[in-house]
Amino acid sequence: MLSEIKKVNIKNILLLSAANVLFFSIILFIYTDQNNIDRDYKNLRQLILETNNQAITKKIVLELKFNNNKAIVVNRNTNNIFRQIRIPTFCKINYKTTEGPGKIIFTEHGTDPYNIFLHGGDILLKTWFGEERSLWIHCTGFPNEGKMTDFTKRKGADLEI
Repeated sequence: MLSEIKKVNIKNILLLSAANVLFFSIILFIYTDQNNIDRDYKNLRQLILETNNQAITKKIVLELKFNNNKAIVVNRNTNNIFRQIRIPTFCKINYKTTEGPGKIIFTEHGTDPYNIFLHGGDILLKTWFGEERSLWIHCTGFPNEGKMTDFTKRKGADLEI
């Protein structure tokens, strides 16, 4: 009978240990997921600020585009990659330009000369658990947290979108 009790206790201890490992793994995964979107948001915002600053101060045209979770900034005059970063939580870009959708073009006058929408557009980041964070890039080239809600077309932007 004593060996039977030991078997039951060992079985219960193993089950309890497995449940604890599973519970703490889920908590760690949720924390990591949240940390990833916060990191990506911060890095993307910094990239946009830096790109806008370089376009203004150096009077060059820079294009920000996305390719398989990479944000790539290209100098449009030389076609050289200015900078690129990985954004694993990238979900979609809601930005329309006269050069086509899905890119943002920075000039010394902000993004306005190429925008279809008067107030720019936004970039959506999304975690595995579905939490979303958006960056709204205004026509000035400066980012704010949130989604663009005003889809008024710029005067003269009669292109199909």
